[in-house]
Amino acid sequence: MSATHIIAPESVPDFSLLGGPLYKLGRRLGLVRGGTNTVLLGLTIGVGVWLVVVALASIEGVTGQVFSLKLIGGHARLLVVVPLFFLCESWITPRMTAFVQAIAQSGIVPPSALPALDADGRTAGGQRPCALLWPS
Repeated sequence: MSATHIIAPESVPDFSLLGGPLYKLGRRLGLVRGGTNTVLLGLTIGVGVWLVVVALASIEGVTGQVFSLKLIGGHARLLVVVPLFFLCESWITPRMTAFVQAIAQSGIVPPSALPALDADGRTAGGQRPCALLWPS
């Protein structure tokens, strides 16, 4: 099946997962580079929360238990997994944007469905994910 029409590039929705409040805060603090590179933001969040946990443990006097083998999973989640999520987001967001533009331009998405695709992209992009939190 071939596309019978070509959609003008200006009518292609701008699809991005970025744009929520955390992303905006990261941009203001200079932790987001190049528009989509959020790795430094992830590292800051992971290490920052880990430091808070260690500080609270030292205040409570349970520092010896914090570094036990039972809690290695918690350390790994904060120091490795959280930044890894941001690394994956930085890698996949430009590819998803290109994919959505390609399916819109190729005619896979009919012109009548472009407004719905644009609305889905805006919701996924954090522009207005929850009407209760960000009313229009």
